[in-house]
Formats: sequence, structure tokens, C-alpha cells
Amino acid sequence: MIKQFIIIFLTILIASSSFALDKKIEKALVANDWQQVYDLLEKNSKDDPIHNFLRVQACIAIDCGVDVIHPNFDEKSFEKLSQWINNFSSRHQYNIVAKQMLRELHLLNGNFQKAIQYSIEITKGDSSFILAYNTRSNAFIAQGKFEYALNALNQLLIQDTSHSLAYLNRGVIYDEMHDYKNALINYKKSI
Repeated sequence: MIKQFIIIFLTILIASSSFALDKKIEKALVANDWQQVYDLLEKNSKDDPIHNFLRVQACIAIDCGVDVIHPNFDEKSFEKLSQWINNFSSRHQYNIVAKQMLRELHLLNGNFQKAIQYSIEITKGDSSFILAYNTRSNAFIAQGKFEYALNALNQLLIQDTSHSLAYLNRGVIYDEMHDYKNALINYKKSI
């Protein structure tokens, strides 16, 4: 009896502590405080699709460097992430970060036009929201629309002139366009 009580108590304690962390992360997301999101996720690193996704988003937002690796999701992980994004977005439907999450979900689903549409809406509301420019460029890259992608990255660089991932992505685009001189210039700036 006591052993069962201890197991139940520990289970509740573990569940409530992870719930508290998730609430802290959600609060930081709603406040658009990507440094706080990143710090919280680094403190409690989990191999979880939601944490992995948010870690990448935070790293892009605070410019951790060019070694940002987007996680690969299996079907079950992607479904978990999709449900979380939809729930978060419905709870915070007017929040810019919630719109960003929906936009990223559309990008991951291959719905590039919808991702671009959300990105434009986001930057109309807050032109300094650099994640929207990054994803807009990714949607254009996926469609082979390199000039549009460059334009989105140039807008990002107006907001943050030293954003290493933007320079790396510009280098990739110039590579695809066979403009190796500009590719090299941008690759060097990304380091």
C-alpha cells in the first residue's frame, strides 16, 4: 500500500514538474522571449518532438549560429507536434508566436502558399519578427523561387544585419543560382 502510494506520488510529482516547465515555456513563447525559451529547453533537454522543434525555432530567433539542425520527425512525432501547435494556436489565436507556429506547420506539411501567407500576415503585424522571414524564404526555396527567397532574407537582414543563418541560406540560394561569387561572400559572412 505504501509502495503504491509512493509510486503514485512520484508520478504526480514528475508530471507536475514537467507541466510547470511547459507552462514556463508557453509563457515565454507568448511573450515572444526566445532567449528564455531556449534557456528553459536547454535546462531540461528532452528528446521530444515539441522540445526539438521549439529549440530550433528559438535558435533561429536568437541566432545560435549556422549549426541549426531541423529535427526529422517520424509520423507519430509529427502528429504529436501538429496537435501541440494546433492546441497552442487555439489558446493564443491572436498571438504572433502562435501564428508563427501555424506557419511553420504549413511549411512542414508542404503547404508553401499557406506558409507564405501566414508569414506576410505576421510581418505586417511586426516587421521585426525574423522567424517569419526565415520561413518565408524556406517556402520560396522549396518552390525554386530563389529571387523571392533572397528578398525575404534581405528583409530579415534589415532587422538583424549579422544573422548567420540568413547569410548561410543566401549562400545556398546563390549556389543554386550558380552565382558562386555571391555564394562564397555569404558563406563567409555566416561564419
